[in-house]
Amino acid sequence: MSNRVPPATPGVGIPADILGKVFDPFFTAKELRDGTGLGLSIIHDIVQAHHGKITCESRVNEGTSIIITLPAEGGPGVRA
Repeated sequence: MSNRVPPATPGVGIPADILGKVFDPFFTAKELRDGTGLGLSIIHDIVQAHHGKITCESRVNEGTSIIITLPAEGGPGVRA
């Protein structure tokens, strides 16, 4: 089972040189007062705890998508 979240900021995107950091705790490309850089890091940990996968696809000037894939049932640690 997977769920693709549509681009939250169409037209902006994330530059390739920082794309690999988006799940790092406290990483933010925003001004310090506009975020802590914990949101995607927390989501990443939750998804992994449920034996899922989260990835980020982005194209500058087009937008960013977050793709979350979770086991439907019967995976390790999943109760039916």
